[in-house]
Amino acid sequence: MGIGEITVPGLWANITVPSNSVVVFSTDGGIVNNGVAGDFVQVDLYLIVDGVMLGKSQVGIENGNFLRSGHWSFSTVATLSAGAHTVHVDAMLSDCNAGNSSPYAFVGGTPDAGTRGTLTAMVLKQ
Repeated sequence: MGIGEITVPGLWANITVPSNSVVVFSTDGGIVNNGVAGDFVQVDLYLIVDGVMLGKSQVGIENGNFLRSGHWSFSTVATLSAGAHTVHVDAMLSDCNAGNSSPYAFVGGTPDAGTRGTLTAMVLKQ
């Protein structure tokens, strides 16, 4: 991931919400800093519903001697109108310190990877 916002692969859905309901959204996953030792990346993650940001998390990761990965996890509750809605998680490399390289980040991963992202929408009828 370079500079610019992307939808995290696999973290989008269309949901249908009945009347008199609230939706609990939660998302988590991993990020890997692929720069050289000492490089820092900062990734912003956004929960977007119908084009509106409902939640945000920010993760900073330095590629150090023992660790070069991190995780995000956040939840929010939304009262949405009855009907169809589109939800997705977007990520953006918001900051980095590039020493002799151009660090970048892998966000999410394949289903069998430890960095695999998840997105859950639980509809609660009142």
